Formats: sequence, C-alpha cells, structure tokens
Amino acid sequence: STSYTAQIRIRRAGASVHSEAQTFDRRPAAAAWLKKREKDLEVPGAIERERGSRHTLGMAIARYIEESEKAIGRTKSQVLKSIMADEISLLPCDRVDSPRIVAYLHSLDAKPQTRANYASHLAAVFAVARPAWGYPLDREAMRDATTDGSAPPGHHRQEREARA
Repeated sequence: STSYTAQIRIRRAGASVHSEAQTFDRRPAAAAWLKKREKDLEVPGAIERERGSRHTLGMAIARYIEESEKAIGRTKSQVLKSIMADEISLLPCDRVDSPRIVAYLHSLDAKPQTRANYASHLAAVFAVARPAWGYPLDREAMRDATTDGSAPPGHHRQEREARA
C-alpha cells in the first residue's frame, strides 16, 4: 500500500531548529497536516515552545542523576528519585513555575527541614538544566519558590532562631 510522509525542516542561521514528520494513507491528509503545522510554527515563539515542551522535569532530573560528575550522595539521589515519582515530574520544563514548586513542596508530608532539603536538591537540577542541556527550567522560578515568604512553613525558622 502507498503512504505519504509530510516532512517539515526549519533552519535558522544554517542550523536545524525544528524537524518533524508524519505519515498518512492519503496525499490530501498529508498536505492538510503540512499546511496546518507550518501555519502553527509561523507564530512567534512556537518553535521554542515546541522544543521546550519535549523535556519534562523528570527527564531533567534523570539526566542530572545520570550525568552528575561528582557522585551524588544517597540522600540526594533518593530525594531526586522521589520527586521523579511525583506528578510534578511529568510537567514540561517550561511549565514548571514557582506556584507549582511551592504547591509540590507543601504537598510533602514532611518536616520543614526535609522540605528545605527537597527544595535544595531540586534547585541543583534547575541550576544546570538550561546552561548545560538547554532544558527550559527557570532558575528564577526555583528561587522565587524558596524565598520571599513563599517557602514551606518553617523553612527559615532555624536561621531566625539562631540570630535571636
């Protein structure tokens, strides 16, 4: 049987920035899909969103664990794997914002110190994801989630008590 493959390749400054293909049984279906996808990708920022949505927080965490040059400790590894098992890890990197991080940290049935530990280990992933791999995790979102009073309750209590 005959099949038709519609293929899109977009290059900017000599480099491929987007490529995708879809196979159809009928030529008109392939042409219609191609026309629609090209129109969708013409919207400013569409290609960047497409690229960003392919990587999830869980993928970033898994890559961090896999590529971490210095051996990460058992606790850090356990914490990151625990985060990977949560729903938040399914979010595309570009959709992980500070309200979601705060909600996740508040959902933990744990002491404030433990929540702070989770935030700290997750922050390490945010610190390398964009510069090292181009994953669109926003470091500012992580910072915002753990400062300015939005941190889990008691997060800064020990520091304040130490100063008193």
